[in-house]
Amino acid sequence: WPLLGFFTVPRVGGLVARIGHRTTLLIGLVGSALGAIALVALDASSPLALVAAIELPLGVVMSFVLVTSAAGAVAEFAPQDAGIAAAVFNSVRQIGTSLGVAIPAAVYDVVTGGSFAGGDVVDGTRWAMLVTAMMLCAVTTIVASLVRARTSTTADKPAAALA
Repeated sequence: WPLLGFFTVPRVGGLVARIGHRTTLLIGLVGSALGAIALVALDASSPLALVAAIELPLGVVMSFVLVTSAAGAVAEFAPQDAGIAAAVFNSVRQIGTSLGVAIPAAVYDVVTGGSFAGGDVVDGTRWAMLVTAMMLCAVTTIVASLVRARTSTTADKPAAALA
């Protein structure tokens, strides 16, 4: 799925400008949660084509989340503070990414006892994806309640309106 994201990331900025940060971010989060939920339904007999059909769109919706959250975080600050804002955002994103990998991996390990064989792999993966889906649903709910719709940025407003 990262390859598909490679092609969509450069285009998400234009979409954000047309439909707004909040909408784009929510599309990405809801799509990610739905993808994780779909992965929970897979079993050992699921064809690889089905796994790919679920995974590929995740590259698209994750690019919505990554681009929109970065742009939204930096847009909250004055232009002279954009570098600091980007650095803080990047640090927080790294922590979130680490937890987003570590928590499902820990769940997998608890369920499988560290096994990488047979049905244990499917059970461990299913539980890891279930926890991931629950985390994404929680984050989506928080974002929906906290992130306001943004129709214009400070740069779009006339100087007299900012005074």
